Amino acid sequence: MTRKSLIKLSEEIPNFPTLRLIEEYKYSNSPQGKKEQEDMLGELKGLLSEAYLETMPTSEQAFQVPEPTALYYDHDLVLEQLDLSSISENSMVVKGNLSVDHLIIDAEIDINTSLVVMGNLEAENFICSGSDIYVAKTIHVANSFIAYYNHGRIRAQKLFAHLLLTHDYWAFEIPEYKANKNCHWQDKKAFPYSEVIQPELIESMTDNEGKVQQWPNFEKICNYIEADKGILR
Repeated sequence: MTRKSLIKLSEEIPNFPTLRLIEEYKYSNSPQGKKEQEDMLGELKGLLSEAYLETMPTSEQAFQVPEPTALYYDHDLVLEQLDLSSISENSMVVKGNLSVDHLIIDAEIDINTSLVVMGNLEAENFICSGSDIYVAKTIHVANSFIAYYNHGRIRAQKLFAHLLLTHDYWAFEIPEYKANKNCHWQDKKAFPYSEVIQPELIESMTDNEGKVQQWPNFEKICNYIEADKGILR
């Protein structure tokens, strides 16, 4: 395992995916990006009193995006568990296959550490939320695959799981998926959450038209899976 510049790493690996981190870094340093930063800072200064102007940073200081770094493994990797929130680098890159015995968890709903796997990914459980996740080949999840909230993105060729459960997760970019229990919120053939997972893991409310709206409690589901408690009915 080594720590590398994500920019340089993306140039070294053929077919490396374009990641949000790289896009933001390159744009922030482009002429167009710098101009937009100057314009934005100018608008902000126009709204502030004279007393604050001397303390305002330059656009370089205010909008500087540091060069993203990555934990890089140039081989297949086997882990007992992987918590993306515990990684200090911006990204984790595995050039081979990634196998996780128990759980891959990305419980941070805002932008989190990116994960790139240039082979296949296998895990017992996989929870994703705010991360940008790319798997070049296939994702195999023995039990539960959970995807929640609209800040994240996941890309792969195929996904196989016992339970596929998503909610408010727009960037699900896996063209071929199969699950014994399909609760993918964008799939018209999916099972209702109430038919698949434990009642205590579901929140509900009645809207103005008298219709009952239901959604999974993401925090409780994460806690159950981390504690090896079953979430299925």
